[in-house]
Amino acid sequence: MYVKLKRIRGPVNYLKRFFYYVFSSLVMFLLAVSSATAIVYVDKDQAGGGGTSWPEAYKTIEDAIYWSDGNQEFWIAEGTYTPADTLVPRTGSKFYGGFAGNESSRSARNPSTHPTIIDGQDTLKHIINVNLNAYNVRVDGITLTRGNARPGDGWAEYGGGMFIERYTDIVNCRFIDNAATISGGGLFINRCGALVDGCEFNGNTSDDGGGLSGHTSDAIVKNSKFINNSVSTGSKNGGAIWFYLGSPTVEDCSFSGNTSAGEGGALQFNSADPTVSRCSFTNNTAVRGGGGVHFNLGNGLIEDCYFEGNDAGIQGGAVYTYYAPITVDGCTFFENTSVDGAGISIDYDTGSSDTIQNCVFIANAASNEGGGLHSYERDFKAKSCLFAYNTAKWGSGIRTHGGDHTDYKVYLYNCTVYSNQATAGWGGGMINSYVPMLYIYNSIFWDNTATLGSPDIFNTGSSGMTTRYCDIEQGAGTHSSTNESNTDRFSSDPKFIDIDGDDNIAGTIDDNFRLQASSPC
Repeated sequence: MYVKLKRIRGPVNYLKRFFYYVFSSLVMFLLAVSSATAIVYVDKDQAGGGGTSWPEAYKTIEDAIYWSDGNQEFWIAEGTYTPADTLVPRTGSKFYGGFAGNESSRSARNPSTHPTIIDGQDTLKHIINVNLNAYNVRVDGITLTRGNARPGDGWAEYGGGMFIERYTDIVNCRFIDNAATISGGGLFINRCGALVDGCEFNGNTSDDGGGLSGHTSDAIVKNSKFINNSVSTGSKNGGAIWFYLGSPTVEDCSFSGNTSAGEGGALQFNSADPTVSRCSFTNNTAVRGGGGVHFNLGNGLIEDCYFEGNDAGIQGGAVYTYYAPITVDGCTFFENTSVDGAGISIDYDTGSSDTIQNCVFIANAASNEGGGLHSYERDFKAKSCLFAYNTAKWGSGIRTHGGDHTDYKVYLYNCTVYSNQATAGWGGGMINSYVPMLYIYNSIFWDNTATLGSPDIFNTGSSGMTTRYCDIEQGAGTHSSTNESNTDRFSSDPKFIDIDGDDNIAGTIDDNFRLQASSPC
C-alpha cells in the first residue's frame, strides 16, 4: 500500500507544481500589465471622458490623477487649469504639458507654442505636492503660477508652486509669480534630491529662496533662468535660490534682476560643498552681502562664471563668503559695486586657504575699499588673475587685512594689476594691512594711482613683502613695508598688446592684456 501511494503521489505533485507555476506566471503577468505605463489624456476643452484618447480626455488634471493608477503618463493639452486643491501625484506619474490636443507622439508637443498652465489662483498652498508616498515622478513642460504657501501648520508655508519630499525630475517648466511665507516661492525641495533642468523662475517671492529653496538637498539645477525673484522679509537670503545643508550643484544657469533684503541677491548657500559652474549673474542686488552669490557654510566652488552689474550694500558686490572657504576659477567680474569688495569679499578665518585663479576683475567699484578683491582674516592665493581699472577709496585693486592674527600669508602668482585707482587714500594697486608677509611672484603692477603713499603697493601695520621676478613700477623700499625682499625685480613698461581693446575704450571686457613679443616681462 505504501508503494502504491508513492507511485500515485508522484504525478499528482507534478501536476500541482505545474498548475502552481502557471497560476504564478499569470498573476505576475497581470501585475506587470496593471503597472505598465499607460497614457492618460487631459484636455480642458473636451466634455470629459475616461482619458483613453484625446476625444475622451479627462477635463481636469485632478480627475485624471484620481481615476488613474501609478506609473501613468499624463499628456496635458494647452490651456489654463485651475484645480480646486493641491495636485498629489502617485508613484511613477509623469506629467507632460505642451500638447495642442491631437498629437500621437510625445515628441510632437511644443510647450512654448502650446503652453499648459496650472494656476493656483493665490489659494493653493502648493500647486503640486510630491509627498513621501510617491517615487519616480516627473513634471515636464508645465507652467505653475500663483501658488501661495500662505501661513499655516507644518510645511504649508513652503513651496508655493511645488513642494517635493521625494526625488523628482522637473524639466522645461516655468514657475511664475508664486509665493511662500517662509521658503521656496516657486519650488521647495525638502530633504531629497531633485533635477531642475531647463526651467524658468520669474517673479517668485519668499522669505528665503524667492525662486527655489532646498533643505538638506543634493539637488542639481541646470540650464535654467532666474529672473526678478526676491526675498524681502524674514531671514532674507537668496533672492533666486537658497540652499540649507546638502551639496547642491548649479550649472549653466542665468540670474538677472534678483534681489535680497539680506544676503545673496541671486544665490545663498548654507550648505556643504556647493558648486556653481558656467553661470551668468547680471544686475542682482543684496542689501547686505553677496549681490550675486553668498557662501555661509561649506567649501564653495565657483568656476567659469560671469558677473556684471551686481551690487551689495555692504560686502561682495558679486561674491561674498563668510567663514566659508572658496575656490574661484576662470570667472569674470565686470562693473560690480559694493562698499567693500565690489568683485569678491572673503571674510573671517576658516582655517584653510582660499584660491582665486584665472579670473578677470575689470572696472569694479567699491565706495570704501577693495574694488576688485577684499579679504579680512583670510589666507588666500591669487593665481593668473587680472585686476584692471577698479576703483575704491583705498586698495582699489586688492585690499587685504590680517585682523588680530599674526600668521596669515597672502600669495600672488602671475597676476597683472594695472591702472587701478585709489580715490581717497593708499594702495591704487593693493593695500596690505597686518598680514605679516605678502608674497608676489612673476607679477606686474603698473600705472596704478593713489592719493596717498605708493600708488602700486602699500603695506601697513607690520606687514612685510617678498617679490620675485616682478615688474613693479615704484622703486624698492617705497611700499612702507616693515621688511622687503626683492629678487630680480625690475621697473619697465610691460608692453601689453592692446589695453583698450577693439572698441578703443579702456576698462571694457575686450581689453587685451597679453604681452607683446618685445615685452620685458
